[in-house]
Amino acid sequence: MTVVLLHSPYVGPATMQALAAQLGGAVHAPGTVDRAEVVIAHSGASAFVPAMEFGVAILVDAAVPARSGETRLAGGAFRAFLGGLARDDVLPPWPDWWGETAMAELVPDAELRARIEAECPAVALADVDRPQAIPAGWDDRPCGFLRLSALYEPDARDAAARGWPVIRRDGMHLDVASRPAAVAADVRALLATLGDP
Repeated sequence: MTVVLLHSPYVGPATMQALAAQLGGAVHAPGTVDRAEVVIAHSGASAFVPAMEFGVAILVDAAVPARSGETRLAGGAFRAFLGGLARDDVLPPWPDWWGETAMAELVPDAELRARIEAECPAVALADVDRPQAIPAGWDDRPCGFLRLSALYEPDARDAAARGWPVIRRDGMHLDVASRPAAVAADVRALLATLGDP
């Protein structure tokens, strides 16, 4: 089974490498692969899933894309927040968005945190605003949702309303990096519910 893990475009592969090791998959940047038997997309990577060819998709603490049309990496209040952070139309690296203590809370392991922080790119607002095509019927294929943090509860409810299996964990957004064994167990539970491809 080909398992592809997509990290958010705001961070780098270190956020997903331990989870990939648990699941026997490979980490890719969103937009660099177009097919997988199983695709696991974290956070902002979900915008790229509808255009992929996949057997099963699991979104982890991510915005649930619309059923058709197009989507962007950020909209509404979140896009306004990002606009306020940008300088010369470029966002600072993701850890700088949240204040000095947030990353230590999200990733307690100092060595892992340093690796994650070193990989986080500056992202142009033009990339945030670039529309991603959403083919109609993309979520007719098996999809599941893993909510790690309460911030993504509205998306968990949206996924459940679509009939997707949903697992809710009362954790942190970067548990994919700091608690990979627990997240992998939840991913396996969703795959068992959906039926491995």
